[in-house]
Amino acid sequence: IQDGVNETVGMLLAGGIKVWMLTGDSRETAIITAQVCGLSDRETSIIGLNPLISGPSMLKKELHRLYSKIQHKIQTDPDYRYLLAVD
Repeated sequence: IQDGVNETVGMLLAGGIKVWMLTGDSRETAIITAQVCGLSDRETSIIGLNPLISGPSMLKKELHRLYSKIQHKIQTDPDYRYLLAVD
């Protein structure tokens, strides 16, 4: 992680800006990187998704289920933080 990343991410989040991280790393490496740069912490829910395990119809159902779950959590807790790790 480059110098200043934690501070920059912190300022973006404090300013209400949604931050996404896209990486080609493994799930484990991506989660650690998100923690190191301040995108997630111990309070962050980690949601895993592996689109290769199921076919397109099952993936679509799973995405809808996750979307509904996340929307519900956000409505009940506006500070809800999650990390979606896609293999």
